[in-house]
Amino acid sequence: MKAVLKFLKGLGIFILILPFLLIVLFVLYELVGIVVNSIATDIQTNDVIGIVEEADCEIIDSYSFTGNTGNGNHVDMLTLVIVRTENVSDLEKAISDDESIRFVILSDLDVNNSTFSYELKEMDYPDNTDNCFLVWKCKYAPFVDNIMGH
Repeated sequence: MKAVLKFLKGLGIFILILPFLLIVLFVLYELVGIVVNSIATDIQTNDVIGIVEEADCEIIDSYSFTGNTGNGNHVDMLTLVIVRTENVSDLEKAISDDESIRFVILSDLDVNNSTFSYELKEMDYPDNTDNCFLVWKCKYAPFVDNIMGH
């Protein structure tokens, strides 16, 4: 009888503590997700910069963002790099191995009405956009349902 009461007391304490334990585990999971997503974005940005440097492009500025880019309720990793190059074919060749990297002629963008209007305003936008390109990559983050995307 004494063993049964002791067991029921332990079970009751466990049931009372369980919600708090689950909340702590959830918060830790979200924090780990934030850190991993941020590191993954830094790795992506360094990879894009490395690819652009391979193409012998002058890097004017780069920008990276981890979070919701407005196209759904998930976490994206966005990398933007403004480059200047005389040899567009080298740039095309360098980025051709990665299907998720895109580029556009910078002078073709309307800075105020482009998809990246906010981001471009945060960057060092060149006065002279001759031979300048915007190279970008946007992918889902490893922890795609993390709090960063909500």
